[in-house]
Amino acid sequence: EPCALLTTSSIYLAKAMSAHLNLAPPLANRFEVREGRFTGEPEGPLCFGVGKLHAAERYASERGVSLEHCAFYTDVYADLPLLEVVGRPFVVCPDPKLRREAERRGWPVLWWSGA
Repeated sequence: EPCALLTTSSIYLAKAMSAHLNLAPPLANRFEVREGRFTGEPEGPLCFGVGKLHAAERYASERGVSLEHCAFYTDVYADLPLLEVVGRPFVVCPDPKLRREAERRGWPVLWWSGA
């Protein structure tokens, strides 16, 4: 299955990580550059909260896939809008609020460590 990084990080960091992990092109925040300098203004909606859901919807739609047939892994409660619509939601080392929500909904809670 294709795997893409969907992150609140900048596109520059996301591209480097995606290339390192051999993933599909990432979905991430982009910021305006004018005359070689960042203005701080986002280019399009931020990839955060509901914005992350919209990015995932566009990505899946462009590939003819329903989010109901996708998995999504996250660690933060802000990603709840996307977790609610994917077919296979997973929470990984979640923040306390997301852990409670995942347990309430019966979503898998994964604990990964480098050890």
